[in-house]
Amino acid sequence: MARKSSSGLPFLVRRKDVGKYVYWRILDSAIAPFVCGEIHRSWAVVSHSLSGKAIIKLSLQTGDRATAGDRWSEVHARVEALIRDATTLAKRDKETKRNLERVPHAHL
Repeated sequence: MARKSSSGLPFLVRRKDVGKYVYWRILDSAIAPFVCGEIHRSWAVVSHSLSGKAIIKLSLQTGDRATAGDRWSEVHARVEALIRDATTLAKRDKETKRNLERVPHAHL
């Protein structure tokens, strides 16, 4: 779900309190637990780790709109890849649970 943004780019939000841009995204509850991985940022020393939370909030560490747009592109591409992977994992998990429910359990 895209957070409202006046920037023209989905999930790009300017924090009014500090004047910096963030990548801010709410994930679908079915895939959120599966969205895990590292977001490597060319402008930052440390990667940002995603660990299955429902909301992704990632500082782009700039108040400049043009720079934020460039950084958004880098982050958004990586997040989209992790979401594609998570969607596949969520489908497999759902199918596995469905198959387990069909298997008759032996009574002792």
